[in-house]
Amino acid sequence: VAPACCQVLAAMFEYYNIDINKDLATCILTGIITDTGGFQWGGVSPETFEFAAELVRKGVNIPYIYKRTLNTKTKANFLLTKKVIDRMELLEDGKVTFTYITIKDEEEVNAEPGDHEGLVEIGRDIEGVEVSIFVRQKEENAFKISLRSGNEVNVSDVCLMFGGGGHPRAAGGLIQGTLEQVREKVLKEVKKAL
Repeated sequence: VAPACCQVLAAMFEYYNIDINKDLATCILTGIITDTGGFQWGGVSPETFEFAAELVRKGVNIPYIYKRTLNTKTKANFLLTKKVIDRMELLEDGKVTFTYITIKDEEEVNAEPGDHEGLVEIGRDIEGVEVSIFVRQKEENAFKISLRSGNEVNVSDVCLMFGGGGHPRAAGGLIQGTLEQVREKVLKEVKKAL
């Protein structure tokens, strides 16, 4: 199992002897870097670094990729980050975080698609947190849930309870109800999984 879709693409290009120029190499390595969180998520293997090394030999500018993809935020993302941090609750003796954004929040900051990306990781990055819960309002009574976990909880199993799914450490789903109802439902399932 590859940790990044672009690693699979790189292997396919290699298999079919497709020439990878600098521009294509930049795109592929950008995908590998973003899908692996800068080579920090599970699944990164020696092969991942071997593909990356081959792409770097094509002249890829790694600092540029990191700056554009992992180190630069839009103004809207920054403002949403502030809201998420201000609302964040530490629960279950610091093992769980919960936070949210609403449609109104996104309108206030002129958010565009993707400006909410990365907000779920903020909670998980706090020392001692096992599960980060991020809720984003999609409609008046419909919320997208995004869960991230450390090493113990399979958040995909939690999200399956709501018709969602994903990976053991990163999963999501859609839940109907008010914000408070969604909060209670998700916390109930997370507590069972702790």
